[in-house]
Amino acid sequence: MATQTRSGRSHGGAGHTATTPLTDHVLTLQREAGNAAVTSLLGGNGPVVQRFSLGVISEVLAYVGIGLDLVTLPLKLIGSADREMTVLETLVGAGVTDPDKLANIVFLMRYPMRMGKPLEKSEKKLIAEWKKLKRTKVKTALGTESGPMSEAKKKSYIEKAKAQAKLGNEDLTEQMEAALPEGTSVDDWFAGIEPDAKFLGQRIRASDGVAPGVHREMRERLDAAATHLRGLDKFAGKNDTAIRKELGIRDIGGLRKPKAASGSDGISLHCFGMAVDINPDKNPFIGLDESSKEEFKENESPKIIGRAMWLVKGQVFNVKQQLQDEKGRKLGAAASWDKHHAASDALIEYMGFADDLDGEALKARVDAVRAAGDTHDLEWWKKRIGNDRKLAPYYDFGKKGTPEKTGYMDLTKDLIVALDAAGLVWGGTYNAAKDIMHFGYDGSIHRTGKKK
Repeated sequence: MATQTRSGRSHGGAGHTATTPLTDHVLTLQREAGNAAVTSLLGGNGPVVQRFSLGVISEVLAYVGIGLDLVTLPLKLIGSADREMTVLETLVGAGVTDPDKLANIVFLMRYPMRMGKPLEKSEKKLIAEWKKLKRTKVKTALGTESGPMSEAKKKSYIEKAKAQAKLGNEDLTEQMEAALPEGTSVDDWFAGIEPDAKFLGQRIRASDGVAPGVHREMRERLDAAATHLRGLDKFAGKNDTAIRKELGIRDIGGLRKPKAASGSDGISLHCFGMAVDINPDKNPFIGLDESSKEEFKENESPKIIGRAMWLVKGQVFNVKQQLQDEKGRKLGAAASWDKHHAASDALIEYMGFADDLDGEALKARVDAVRAAGDTHDLEWWKKRIGNDRKLAPYYDFGKKGTPEKTGYMDLTKDLIVALDAAGLVWGGTYNAAKDIMHFGYDGSIHRTGKKK
């Protein structure tokens, strides 16, 4: 379950106050009593009617990081005997296909007071309820999209993509029109969106907005990468599902409504359907979140990663600088992955020291870096590591990051090499901050200014 807000608060965000076990219990009783009351109006027959308000649903979706157009949802909810399934089917129809995320959404609709509060191992009944949600309702909802997308639905999504593309402000609209191939209108370009696009069988959901998928040009590049991966000896005889599982691909976001690229004033390739984000929850944009106050700069993610590399591996590393070889040449995607993999593993080990600050392993590493010229003593490192573990959610890792378990990258080298060979640019090769989740392809698009 999602357990931490972007800002690091231990509750659900604006409008929420911290709850106690007693108020949690009262809220649960209120929810159950409300459902029972509505059900009784139906004579006690049929399924329980869930009374989730649109406000609660909207807040939960915002909490888990899903931007969904809710214009039609209220109409769908009217008269729905199972609002959970209505919401799930709407999300799946919009391209949200991560089973864990869908289970989290329904669970938090039932227990909104649990936003920002992780389930404890002792809460066996709630854990069992979450697991049941995933294997029943979520599985059923995903089954509605398991087959080919109907032609009617494709056309509907394409029309939504065309309309969505015209919702940007004046500056973004001008950038979009200027970037399109000569003689191509917005409608012409978005007629090429493929809402049912998949990569190794994984449906590409909407990154933000109402239409899933990517543009035809991008889908062709993804197909080329998939063909490359299927041809590897290690994947011989395996189907796409098995390959995807071995690569650890869980979630892919594609088309996005008009907006500037993160960290830039320029329009994002996502807005053209020419970029994907893979497993964004565990592959953050490192260096994007910066503090406005100088005294907090040391708490930023690149600084934490730099300390991890120094303490664990005895290497100086600045993830926000261009990655280069010993001759000062910019590294390609494969070599960049090697660097990030080493740093990500170092981060896991570094964060793990917080669980045993008085252990011999930490003392040995501090002795080693002090011998190499480090001026900080063991007590300084203990305090620094403890603070870094606590402060990580305030910056790039966010509420879903688990740097102590997965570092800052869980993408495999095989995946990076295949996508690079297909012509996509990986955000892990950027010259400054690194967008680890991101893969873009300019193709026929000709943007000006800062790109992403």
